[in-house]
Amino acid sequence: MALALAACATTPPQAAMFERAGNGLQDAQARSGDLQLSCDPQDSEVLLDGLPVGSCVDFSGRRGLSLGQRMRKVEIRREGFRPFETFVEPDGTRAALTVTLAPSNTGGGP
Repeated sequence: MALALAACATTPPQAAMFERAGNGLQDAQARSGDLQLSCDPQDSEVLLDGLPVGSCVDFSGRRGLSLGQRMRKVEIRREGFRPFETFVEPDGTRAALTVTLAPSNTGGGP
């Protein structure tokens, strides 16, 4: 009987386990954030971790690019321009990013 009591004393109650799990989920949600984009050219392609997710116009208004809860690689690119890339770690806020892509060639002459 003493053994059974010792085992019960070291095992946390089920309610406490659910509370800790819920706190962990809240912490993860608090780190989630989104990114509002403003790009030139406006129809530039947006990639999140190497996967296409839309164009800058799609994420320029109230609806930002949802980042989730971990560091993400954001790329902006368009044919004829040099690509832009950065890493963003969400912190539970809405961030804004303004990107102006440079032409891929300057076309200079002699």
